[in-house]
Amino acid sequence: MNRLSSDIILELVPWIDQSEHKTLRLISKTFTAAMESTFWANRFVALVARESVDLERLLLKLEEMRNNPSSSQKIQGLRFNLSVIDQVGMEELCQKVEKVLPEALSKLQGLRRASWIDPGWAIETVTQSLASLPLLADLTISQREWRAEPSPNLPLHHFRRGTLERLLINTSYEDRDGYLSSLSILLAHNPCIRHLELLEWQFPPTIPLVFNELFQRQPIFRPLRLESLHLFGWRLTPEVIPHLRSLRSLEFDGHAELPNLTFWKTLETENIHLRRIVTVPYAPLLDYLDTFSGLEVLAVLEDRWHTEDLKEAEVLARRFYQVVLPKHKASLKELSFRSVGPNIWNVSEWNLEGFNGYRELRTLEVEICEDDIHATSNPEKHIVGALVKRLIALPKFQRLTLRPLFHGREGTGFVGEGISQLSRILDMKVKLGEVVVASVIQVTVDGIRAIYFPEIIEGEIVFKCVSNVYI
Repeated sequence: MNRLSSDIILELVPWIDQSEHKTLRLISKTFTAAMESTFWANRFVALVARESVDLERLLLKLEEMRNNPSSSQKIQGLRFNLSVIDQVGMEELCQKVEKVLPEALSKLQGLRRASWIDPGWAIETVTQSLASLPLLADLTISQREWRAEPSPNLPLHHFRRGTLERLLINTSYEDRDGYLSSLSILLAHNPCIRHLELLEWQFPPTIPLVFNELFQRQPIFRPLRLESLHLFGWRLTPEVIPHLRSLRSLEFDGHAELPNLTFWKTLETENIHLRRIVTVPYAPLLDYLDTFSGLEVLAVLEDRWHTEDLKEAEVLARRFYQVVLPKHKASLKELSFRSVGPNIWNVSEWNLEGFNGYRELRTLEVEICEDDIHATSNPEKHIVGALVKRLIALPKFQRLTLRPLFHGREGTGFVGEGISQLSRILDMKVKLGEVVVASVIQVTVDGIRAIYFPEIIEGEIVFKCVSNVYI
């Protein structure tokens, strides 16, 4: 055992009974080191102070980290939430925490991943402490709790070690100019960032942030080699293309920030062929998708603003299903349609043939309108029955998610009738010869998810509802 490399040991571990682990740890230093490394690589230590009563426990934990540096330096993942704001009567304890906090965090010399939720206080202290760590590669800062006022600007300019590879910032900002300057300094000093998510939101909304501004404020001698980019509240322009030449995944939430035709044309010209796209459907995107093949993941988001003209929406939808989508049939693994507005985008009889022949498809998420739900009670003729039969014949398909749309009739009992109708349709029998893989079907509506699993009964596949869960 001592002669085996750690990689081989980690491959063997799943095949070794857990009762034998203790014995192996006693007789093999190599096994002990490999197991310990795996343990810390998959573990997050949590530091939480959401309420005043949490402060005493937090102080004890920080003191333990400070006083045991040999143990602290093994920690590779850290999650913390210091959002407690009501410090009345706890001022002395808060001061103790702020004093111990940088001392404790400085002992985390092996830290690689940090997730900071709802920064509330000690922002400068925490930021400087994290920025000083030599191995930090993955940083998430996320404001989840709603606040009436924008958050103070995060002092991101402290991160200058150049170790970051993945960065997620989800927050509002108090000062637009200060925020852009701070973030631009971070990017200029961390050229190894490969995965970037910037989700900025302001209420009321202000002028959208321009992604290219980040590279104009600070001299960047070497373009970033971003592999994935997720933006909300930012405008993307062709000037940033030098940083996107390695891009494989692009995601946009929202409408006003959608890149224009020039951006997609530039991607085409530069032969940047994305493998994952999450955005709303509009003509410039379809033009781009029509120029190459090989897309693996596509999620079509809500599209109210871009489809006020229903005739234009129909033209886009038909072009998408009949011309664009077939170009990626050999590569698509995940396909999703989420609240795209007009019924023309929903799965229906006219586009049903478009779901044939996806040899790599694993998951599909589609919506179905109320008229199609109630069109017939015959599983052989119902749109859902026909769709399920097509999908379970695909060699790698795993999960179908159906989202019934009832267009504001939820209070009339119409939803209940519709769900009952879908249940009757899904309680269908399929001959084993028609099935390549047994798939899971989920029906999600009104905050409830019904899950149907396939069962083999007398030589046939029957889908049975096994659970209803609130989501």
